[in-house]
Amino acid sequence: MKQKITFLSIILSFFCLTNIQAQCPPNEIEVYFEINLSNWAYEISYVLLDDNNNPIFSNALIGNSDFETHTVCVPEGECLQLIITDNYGDGINQSGDYYFLTVDGDTIIEEADYNFGPNEMYSFNCPQG
Repeated sequence: MKQKITFLSIILSFFCLTNIQAQCPPNEIEVYFEINLSNWAYEISYVLLDDNNNPIFSNALIGNSDFETHTVCVPEGECLQLIITDNYGDGINQSGDYYFLTVDGDTIIEEADYNFGPNEMYSFNCPQG
């Protein structure tokens, strides 16, 4: 019985310590985006574009407050662009508001209570040169 408990403890420890990510196919990477807005979420829209300016995900937030996440797999080395737009022009300047983006678990973008004006653009995962 003691061996079964020890074995189960090891297995549970392994799963608890493992970084859980989307299972992307070989030669693809995980992109995760999270946004939390406490007020005036309907002013904000965002889009993630691929190399050919095709939307990978997008949304126009419609409520007064909103929390959303997106997880996608994209080809390694594909240049991506995240565009966040505020139709009022003052960004996400409320206390507790934030957005962030990770690529394969590494934080690439992290902003909170940030007045970016009418829009903010980020390019990432682009090949050198």
